[in-house]
Amino acid sequence: MDNYKQALDILQSEVLLLEMMEKRGITGPAIFRAWLDEEKSYLSGLKSEPPEETLEIDYYESLVRLQKFQ
Repeated sequence: MDNYKQALDILQSEVLLLEMMEKRGITGPAIFRAWLDEEKSYLSGLKSEPPEETLEIDYYESLVRLQKFQ
């Protein structure tokens, strides 16, 4: 009986997903693969973290250490 309920949930989820995709103008599942490939390409092209992110992380870690010592 649980498998039947799970199957119904999955089918309902698929219907909702397709409706949301249509509302957002996503024509098919291939776009998700394209987005994933674009992200992978972008991340592969990074030689190092952007300086802004590094500075933000350093600042956060400093705040955590400060709080720990207070």
